[in-house]
Amino acid sequence: MTQLWHARVGHISEMGMMILNKRGLLGSENTGKFDFYDHCVFGKQNRVSFSIAKHHTKSILNYIHSDLWGPSRVPSFGGNRYFCG
Repeated sequence: MTQLWHARVGHISEMGMMILNKRGLLGSENTGKFDFYDHCVFGKQNRVSFSIAKHHTKSILNYIHSDLWGPSRVPSFGGNRYFCG
């Protein structure tokens, strides 16, 4: 059950899980040691920050930030390999 809670709360550390358990937020479940997973490490890596830029817009929503993800190894049903959100 520890692994399930670990995944549900965003791959929190063992120390974080112990704190949640002490506060009674995990129900009656006991926490234990985690197995090592690569995706836990990759999810905690630092991202490169953007340089500071000045944008001159005339009205609301003239400048919008979005994320681009990809390429995916498996294409979508439409054949796309990138996701913009």
